[in-house]
Amino acid sequence: MKTKNKKMTLSFGIFLGLSALATLPMTMISFKSNQKKRTSSIVLPNKFDIQMSLLNAKIENFSRMNDDHKFDLLLSELNEKKTKFTNQYEANRNDSEFVEKLSNEVSDYLTKEVNHWEAYIHRLDILIREVEKLDLSNVLPWAKDELHEQLKKAKEVTGKKPKLVIQEAVNDLDDAMNYAKSSLERSKAMMLLELKILLAEASIQFLKTAEAIDKLNNAISEAKSIKTDNTKEILEILKAAKLLQVASKA
Repeated sequence: MKTKNKKMTLSFGIFLGLSALATLPMTMISFKSNQKKRTSSIVLPNKFDIQMSLLNAKIENFSRMNDDHKFDLLLSELNEKKTKFTNQYEANRNDSEFVEKLSNEVSDYLTKEVNHWEAYIHRLDILIREVEKLDLSNVLPWAKDELHEQLKKAKEVTGKKPKLVIQEAVNDLDDAMNYAKSSLERSKAMMLLELKILLAEASIQFLKTAEAIDKLNNAISEAKSIKTDNTKEILEILKAAKLLQVASKA
């Protein structure tokens, strides 16, 4: 009897084992099927969503730093662009080619416009603080007046003007600060003049009218004449450098 029970127990165990093996493939298939369903239910962000999230992050970041309103105009444009991009996407979301092109447009706007605009705003802020800390007690009156004029313009520009205007304000204030520093020593003034001559010669190709080209060439000739004249005072050297700066922008 005991032997018979052992055989029955063994047979039942084998049956359970075979049953488990038989159902294992079905269990694996069911697991893989459920896994595929879960994976397919995950919606990955598309390229447009990613670029718009970067734009939104810029808006949030500038808003936090805008206590002194230096990002007012930039924030206004960013919000306008956000609305424009969103509307275009909603109207053409099923057109994959259009969405790809729009995504690239958002990316280019962020990298080529917004990032540069932000950099110039920060650079202008830094320059303003540097100028305000300068000791101007020994600076030539002409250079001091030039610096004060450009500082005033710079403070009026930040937060209110587009990128190109801010860029120009950065360059003008930087030049004015260099005039002030160079007015303390003739050798520094001469080095500044030499730099302006090189920049002026390089900028001739970008001038659009014959009149502007002639004006700049005359300024270059005058500057080179002053450069070789050891009797010229610092003020004359700096004024020649300023003339080159102005003529190069014509």
